[in-house]
Amino acid sequence: MNHPKYKRYIITRFPNFYKRHYEAHVKDGNLQERKRIVRIKLQRMEDFNLQDPSTLELLADYLLAEDHLRGLSLKREANEIAQDNEEYPPLGEGAQEFHQREWIVGDVITIGECRKVKVCEICRCKFIDRSRAFNARVCGQTCRERKDALRKRADYNQSELGIKNETRLKRYRVRQDHEYPFYSPQELYELSVRSEQVLGDDKLERKAYKHGEATELENGPRFQGKRKPMWVSDKFGELSDKSYNFQPKGRSRFIDTEEEKNGPVIVRKISVDVTEAQLEAEKWANANKMRGLGVMIPRNDQENEGDTSENFAI
Repeated sequence: MNHPKYKRYIITRFPNFYKRHYEAHVKDGNLQERKRIVRIKLQRMEDFNLQDPSTLELLADYLLAEDHLRGLSLKREANEIAQDNEEYPPLGEGAQEFHQREWIVGDVITIGECRKVKVCEICRCKFIDRSRAFNARVCGQTCRERKDALRKRADYNQSELGIKNETRLKRYRVRQDHEYPFYSPQELYELSVRSEQVLGDDKLERKAYKHGEATELENGPRFQGKRKPMWVSDKFGELSDKSYNFQPKGRSRFIDTEEEKNGPVIVRKISVDVTEAQLEAEKWANANKMRGLGVMIPRNDQENEGDTSENFAI
């Protein structure tokens, strides 16, 4: 095997582009077994006088297959909705108030308040304890709710997963936990290709419409993205000034271009000789007809001569 063939062998034997490659490397053995394999390959490269940085990088990724498999990224793709950082949560109400008074000139923290300064357990920032018993551990309602959520998460991890005193999410537990973590080649590719993208105006308007943000044409929420918008033709005048609208109930998505035809029009002539009592009786007969009841109302032929209506109202 000559120099080019051995380089091609290293490239095909130790790929590092997909997650399945790292899984295959881990199945080869533990770290000590992989070190032994890498020593043999390095010795062969020295015999062939092969000094190529790309092949050395492939062998290094082969050794770090377990760390690459755990990864450093929290998400595969960026999300357009901002989320709170689990490692560094936002400041609570008490911490925000303390920092504002600490840096604003003229609002000095008194000596009595300095004795009540504590550090919040959640956001890890200073705050003034204003509780009556002086036993507050969090600075505000936001941190209190987060503390309760962490307690429930720890109980779930202990009861369902058997992990004690663990309040982190799964994506934080399985990622790398080194002092100097690093991205895998797969993550570097995803960060450069599938991270935040510049969207066009039409897509931005669709996302804003879907997630309830007000646009120039409307001032109300759109169900926080629970219903997907659908394109509706501008045949209906009340929908012509909006780009995306929910499908109205009773209207088909595919609308025909032909004009809608009206139903048949029934015209009845009523002679002037009809008395008010007969009109009242006919009205109640029509009501009974709508309820499914048939009522026969005879009419006087002499009074209704020239009347083109029916002799009986059912």
